[in-house]
Amino acid sequence: MPEMADVLRRYGREYLDRFGQDLLPSHRRAIDDLINCRTEALGGQL
Repeated sequence: MPEMADVLRRYGREYLDRFGQDLLPSHRRAIDDLINCRTEALGGQL
């Protein structure tokens, strides 16, 4: 079963392009953090 981060990595940028102007900054940050979850950017590994 895919994790939320996998779904956001695949579709998150498209979602942000389409709806990002309506998101609160904290929601955009949450999406970015989930996309980067377990990546080197946040000190983890895939």
